[in-house]
Formats: sequence, C-alpha cells, structure tokens
Amino acid sequence: MPGSLARRRGSFAAAGLIGLCTLAVSPARAADDGYANVFSSVLGSVGIIRTDAPPPIEYRERPPLVLPKDAALPKPVSGGIRHSAAWPQDPDVLKRRKEADEARAPHTMGAVHSDKGEIVSAQELARGRAAESEPVRPNDCGNDGQGHNCTVLSPEVLKAEGDHYRAANPEKRDTLVAGQEPSRDFLTQPPKGYLKPVKAVKATTEAPEEKVDDSSARYMQQQEAKKRAAEE
Repeated sequence: MPGSLARRRGSFAAAGLIGLCTLAVSPARAADDGYANVFSSVLGSVGIIRTDAPPPIEYRERPPLVLPKDAALPKPVSGGIRHSAAWPQDPDVLKRRKEADEARAPHTMGAVHSDKGEIVSAQELARGRAAESEPVRPNDCGNDGQGHNCTVLSPEVLKAEGDHYRAANPEKRDTLVAGQEPSRDFLTQPPKGYLKPVKAVKATTEAPEEKVDDSSARYMQQQEAKKRAAEE
C-alpha cells in the first residue's frame, strides 16, 4: 500500500508539471503570428535560424506598352544590311565562321595527301631537291655532317693533324725535360708546380705496356673470360 500510494503521488506530480508547462507555452504561442515559436526564438537568438519576418511584397501596376505608330513593316532589303569597310569585325566571330565553313566543306583526298603509304617516285624527289644543293661525295662528311667519315678519323688524318699542330706551335715540344715545367694550357691540367717532370720523357702515340702479374686472381679471371669468348 505505501508503494502504490507513492506511485500515485508521483503520477499526480508529473501530470501537474505537464499542465504547468502547457499553460506557460500556450500564451507564447498565442502571442506569436504563426511563424516563430519558443524554439525559433531561442535558435534565432544564437544565430542558427532567421527570426525576422521577410519584407512584404510590393505590388505595382505594370507600365503601359509603347506601341509603334505604324504597324506596317519595312520592305526587305536585298542582300541585307551592308556595312562599310571601316566597320569593326570581331575576330572571334570571324574565326567561328571560318571553322563552320571548313566543317561544311567537302573533304577530298588526292594522290599527294593520301593515307595509303604510297612510295614517292624518283621524279618527285628530283623536283623537290634544290638546284643549288651540294652533291654528297663518298669521301666527304656529307651536308649534315653526320656521315661515317666525319665521326671516324683514320691514322693518316690524325698524323696530319699532329704535324699541323706542331708546325703552328713550335714551342710545344714532344720531349719533357726533367726539372722544366711546361706551360699549363687547359684548366683540366694540374696546377703549376705539379707539372714538373722528374725525368726526361718523350711523348709517344702508343700507350705504355702494363705489367701483368701472372699469379694474380684478376689475370686468371681475364684469361678464363677470353677462353670462354673464344669457345663461343
């Protein structure tokens, strides 16, 4: 019995609280115009929604239409309106007109602009060759300078170049004297003080022979590689 009585008192208290809330909210809803309520006012005060009413629509009378004095249309002009030569032309408009004309034009493909990969005849090559062009000789470099004779020099040519260089530079000697430092001609050469030879040496075209140790592992590997290459 005491538990049921307590539950009844709690129910009556909850019902009374709901009634008070209803009475508190009802005047507020009766005072508003149907657009805003308590929640809208709270949300509008913090800037979440707009609470101000929209401005009223202003209805005005439309002005009367201006009618032409004469309903008759002018006669059509043959060729349309012709502008003078000094009339400005829009380059974008002219470009679009040109592209439209090219798109409407029929596309024809002749023998010159063929996509069948036809071989050009010798007569066509002769017509396209310039008359003043120099002929390509077998022993020359060629007009483009990319021939075999331009990239590979024979020993005779190298010897002639060396003789020409020695004749033009007589102060350049092939023999280095011990204790006399030669002049430094290029930046890639060692600086002065490091070019002084210790003993007299003569410049030769042949590379010095390298002494090979027959008992070294490297020599054995080289000989084995040469043997396999010869067998293949």
